[in-house]
Amino acid sequence: MDSLEEKVGRLTEELNWSNAERLILIKELENKDVELQNSASCIEKLEESVSSVALEYQCEMESMRLDLMALKQSSLEAKKFQDEAAQEKARMNELIQDFELQIQNALKNSESLNKENNELREKLDTSEINTRIFCQKIEEQFEGWLENKNGPQLKTESSSRVLETDISTTQGKCLWQAGLTCGNILGPLLSRLAVVGATDADFKDIMSRQIRGYEVLVKQLKEEVKTEKLKAKEEAEDLAQEMAELRYQITGLLEEERKRRACIEQISLQRISELEAQAKIVCKAAQNAKLQGSSHKLRFRALGSQRLSKFRITGAAAVYGIQDIYRMMQLVARQMNKE
Repeated sequence: MDSLEEKVGRLTEELNWSNAERLILIKELENKDVELQNSASCIEKLEESVSSVALEYQCEMESMRLDLMALKQSSLEAKKFQDEAAQEKARMNELIQDFELQIQNALKNSESLNKENNELREKLDTSEINTRIFCQKIEEQFEGWLENKNGPQLKTESSSRVLETDISTTQGKCLWQAGLTCGNILGPLLSRLAVVGATDADFKDIMSRQIRGYEVLVKQLKEEVKTEKLKAKEEAEDLAQEMAELRYQITGLLEEERKRRACIEQISLQRISELEAQAKIVCKAAQNAKLQGSSHKLRFRALGSQRLSKFRITGAAAVYGIQDIYRMMQLVARQMNKE
């Protein structure tokens, strides 16, 4: 009986110990499950943070792409403005060349007009000299003719008095006819000479006025060319200044954009590396927790199965021993009753 009670007590102690160990293992399993859940939630948070960082990185890349497109558009506009400025400069150069050609033509015209004017003046001077010589010759010939016609004793005053007093005489008639003949001959010549002189003077005045007009036009063209050259030079300087400022602004913007992209890329790479390291640590911890949990489960299962089998064996043995003792006690009681 004592051995049986000892066995029963030992079995109960072992059962209690196995229950306590089972509770401890269950508690450890619950803790490992909590750790696994925490690690899973941490992994989810890390995945969310990685996705958010990736989204932010994509947004930054999109913003950088938009900024790059804007810079490209501004560079295209600057190039277009530069092309327009070059075209405007070429047009101004063409206008300047046209004005220079016009000035050269005007100078040539003025030189030719001056030359023609000088030639006309020379011709006018020669014609005046010729007319004077012709008039002198005519006067000399007329005086010689009168002397030959009337004799050396007649003079101009006597002939005039004779013509006034006695026109009916033969000599008066001859003188009158000679005067009429000379008048008829010299009248048209003198009138033509007067007309020629008047026309030459008018032509001279007209040519001088035209020359003055051409000179004024040449001066105006020179002044216009000077003003156009100054305007073109100022516009070219303004365009060069604007292009330099625009180029400086574009280079500054590109440098700032490059620095900003490099900084964003460095920060993104650093953040991604940190997240990858955290993810690796969490994955390793989760794997270790899973391995520990599986090993604990296997250990608990093996130990529990071993304890249960032992408990079953010992319990069965104890039950069988108790039944034998009970049977023996019944047999002893029956024998005592018979006696």
